[in-house]
Amino acid sequence: MTTNQDQRRTGQFDLALLSVLAVLILFPGLGQNREHIGHEILHAEIAREMAERGDFVETKLLGERLPDKPPVLHAAAALLMRWVGQPSILLVRLPSALAGLLGILAAYEIGRVLLDRRAALVGAIVLLAIPGYGLLAREALPDMMLCTGISFSCLGLILGMRAQKPLERTLYFALAGAASGVATLAKGPFGLLFPIFFAVLSAFRRTDLKRPRLGWIAFVIGMLAAMAVWVIPAYFRDQGVYLREVVFQSDLHWATKDKPKPFLLYFYVSLLFALPMSLFLPLAILDWRRHAYSPFLAMSAAILLTLTFVPKKRDHYVLPLFPFLALAIGAAIARHSAANRLVRRSAWTLVPVSLAALPLYYVAIQPRLVPKEDPDTSFAKEVVSIVGTNGPVYCVKAHAEVLAWVAQRYDGFINVGEDDPRSVEQLRHASPESYLLIPRQSLDALLKVTGPLPLEPVFERRVGKETRVVFRFGARSPGPVPQSPARE
Repeated sequence: MTTNQDQRRTGQFDLALLSVLAVLILFPGLGQNREHIGHEILHAEIAREMAERGDFVETKLLGERLPDKPPVLHAAAALLMRWVGQPSILLVRLPSALAGLLGILAAYEIGRVLLDRRAALVGAIVLLAIPGYGLLAREALPDMMLCTGISFSCLGLILGMRAQKPLERTLYFALAGAASGVATLAKGPFGLLFPIFFAVLSAFRRTDLKRPRLGWIAFVIGMLAAMAVWVIPAYFRDQGVYLREVVFQSDLHWATKDKPKPFLLYFYVSLLFALPMSLFLPLAILDWRRHAYSPFLAMSAAILLTLTFVPKKRDHYVLPLFPFLALAIGAAIARHSAANRLVRRSAWTLVPVSLAALPLYYVAIQPRLVPKEDPDTSFAKEVVSIVGTNGPVYCVKAHAEVLAWVAQRYDGFINVGEDDPRSVEQLRHASPESYLLIPRQSLDALLKVTGPLPLEPVFERRVGKETRVVFRFGARSPGPVPQSPARE
């Protein structure tokens, strides 16, 4: 007969195994500079400026307040930079990777409560084998903070619903609320909404789980306490001006000006990002029909439907779906692999291959496919080497934060809009020896708005799909830009 002590030792062994496996898969090549996804350098520069100021409450970009999101990711990266003593893309990505590792452990514990040890272990390994999860755990985006916060909130809720002692229940619900608060700060209201879904769906047809009633009070208190760590200092900074800007910023609006995307986009994206593990999904659906209700499939469907009806669609928004999808697939594999040779052989083939794919790519394949540094970063280094500490660089349809990240200073790098009246005036009155960085195809449109500018061409480079030109402000009118060898 298995004792509680044996179960604890088994659980500790599984957690240690999953931790080692996650490190081996998520961390190799984490500091690579060959490929950056969109906004990675933006988040990196925000964290660098935060570390430089020693201010972990307010997000700023190029010295200007940026009320985009609370600095959950940025503060963690900035603290690492202060500790190490210098910025690096590795330190900016490290909080996401650590959150991804903790998310694996949270998924295992959820599976242990609602399934059994074997199914939970398989489900956690399946989650680690889902490419979409591993890729987002390696990127400097706040989405993994949201996903892991939701997972820990769900874990706290089911532990609280299972607990018999009132004090223990209250503590678990408060911790669940705190995790939900961190998730909400990281990315928005889904950090609260999805745990509520889970509390409802996980207890369906289960007599051992009691849904929280008064427990929601402890949940809300825990959530408010976690959010207060940032909200209170943010409020007293300027009597709530910055806080209101964050709460009412455009990213939290349901409406979007983006081109409409297919209604069923997330159905395709979730299946594609989860390949080859999503090949086992029909087996999980068949299990639900033949054997028992699956709270994990129900939760996956609830998240998918919620995201589908949100007008603003981004592929990475499906990330919180993956832990529940993985546990549903893991339960199906564990149920059928003992008796079904095809399921067993397929799992033993596809899971290891999928686990090995990420570290293999970043360690062995990427250095051969992408032998050079990221083109934007390489171009920024050339610009900084020419500009040095001279006058400001006005960037039109370019990313001044990349220049700031490379130069490790933000003063003198200015993003300007060609239709912004203030920016137009800045360019008209730019001091001699300052610079203009602009894509060649945008120059004529800019000059129609500003009128003639005394621009002296410095150099141009082909970066990606566009040609970028650097001008120096001087006494001459804009003339033809001398051709230079294109450099990727």
